[in-house]
Amino acid sequence: MAIDEALLETAEVPTIRFYQWDHPALSFGYFGKFTEVSAHSAKRDLVRRWTGGGIVFHGTDLTYSLVIPAADTAFSESAMSIYAEVHASLCRALAACGQNAELAAVAALYERRPEVDSAVIDRRYNKNGLLRQRGPR
Repeated sequence: MAIDEALLETAEVPTIRFYQWDHPALSFGYFGKFTEVSAHSAKRDLVRRWTGGGIVFHGTDLTYSLVIPAADTAFSESAMSIYAEVHASLCRALAACGQNAELAAVAALYERRPEVDSAVIDRRYNKNGLLRQRGPR
């Protein structure tokens, strides 16, 4: 996930990165508390995501990250419309490879909106999704 953060800092075009886990792991959001996940450390590696969101158990899943530079026109789209387009594209790609895939209903996603939104908001963005001005490090 450190690679994802580095991509955010350096990407000049929208970039999607896929990766898999070779052992059980648990990721938790930037604002999560270690005490909430520490009990899992005996059986899973723990990693803090640099984005927000809750606890995600990993193992045999395929994970992806999407980085959109603030200067790109896609950055002005809503997070929900970006999610919808990415997932529709992934669904089409899976179908083209002979895999069964279907998209969750938008209503179901809307019900989970606070959870979804918290997964994309991190310390770099304000509540409107605009990149905060950052001073020298």
